[in-house]
Amino acid sequence: MYPDILIIDDSLTVRTDLQSALTAAGYRVTACSTMSSGQEELQRQPFALLILDVILPDGDGLDLLRVLKADPDRAATRVIVLSTESEVKSRVRGLVTGADEYVGKPYDPSYILRCVRRFLGPGPAGYPTPDRGLSERKILAIGARSTYLTVLAERLRIDRHDVTLTHSLEEAAQLLSITSVDCIVVDAAAPGIDADEVCRRLKRTATWASIPVLLLVDTPPQIRANGPLSPNLDVVTARSTNLTSVRARLRELLRQHSAESRQKGPPPSSKEGVSSLFNRLVAASGLPAGSARITLEQILLRAGIDAHTLTAEQLQAALPTLEDGLLVFMPADEVRSRLRAIAALARLAASTRA
Repeated sequence: MYPDILIIDDSLTVRTDLQSALTAAGYRVTACSTMSSGQEELQRQPFALLILDVILPDGDGLDLLRVLKADPDRAATRVIVLSTESEVKSRVRGLVTGADEYVGKPYDPSYILRCVRRFLGPGPAGYPTPDRGLSERKILAIGARSTYLTVLAERLRIDRHDVTLTHSLEEAAQLLSITSVDCIVVDAAAPGIDADEVCRRLKRTATWASIPVLLLVDTPPQIRANGPLSPNLDVVTARSTNLTSVRARLRELLRQHSAESRQKGPPPSSKEGVSSLFNRLVAASGLPAGSARITLEQILLRAGIDAHTLTAEQLQAALPTLEDGLLVFMPADEVRSRLRAIAALARLAASTRA
């Protein structure tokens, strides 16, 4: 019997479109228009996945998400959050609260279907997952004060990309610490943006270095040939008023990156479970239970460490990176307290092994 999915969204169009797409793909779908009716359905039966709108007529969808993740019997429920609020703070809030995916509206139903298949496993026989084309990519744009970038972002959303606008690298880092993106667009002419420094930091951070970058400049691209970007991975293009040419460069960049990813194949997966030390790190971090694991895995990856094989020495070495990551989610005083506990955990693990 195939998993049940619950949709909670006050938009009849959203409910109808998603219910049709998911039912056609072989899923059993229940749809509700309010938080209270959704809560009744959740009490009535278990669901493998919840598609949840943030703004509901009778409450905040993230409050329901928080309650769901605090319930041991339902905490494992996968959750896709839908929202017109696509700003970084809203996305971080959703992901930290425990969402598995945050999708900005407007969205494409085939993208939602791929997310569902990714979380619930292969679909039933006869219901193939739609191929992921060069649209429907997750794009992070840096330089939100730029009118040009804002207009470009709106056009890319029409092209069915999921675009998040950020004002600075620091704001972008909040999102990159807890989720992945397919491409980063940087507007060199945006107020307050040092494009060379942004690109340099992106390429010096291990877990961001492989993300392709599209740099928008006023000066001819050849003048910036000696910058921090990789000629094999990234693209520098003019801020043309003809958005068609910029979109074409982006499509080519995504196509090239997609081809290279297929040649490399999927990353090797560990056959071992997550280390017991990592489980203790999760408990000591103070992060919300629903998002702590994925957040800490991303933070450790920034330090070049695999959570599956975490050792006491690696944990000790990762303390500065952990500090930077935790500061995104909690006050400095609490971070210092958590770091002391984590450092003590590393020392205890080292002495026990010795």
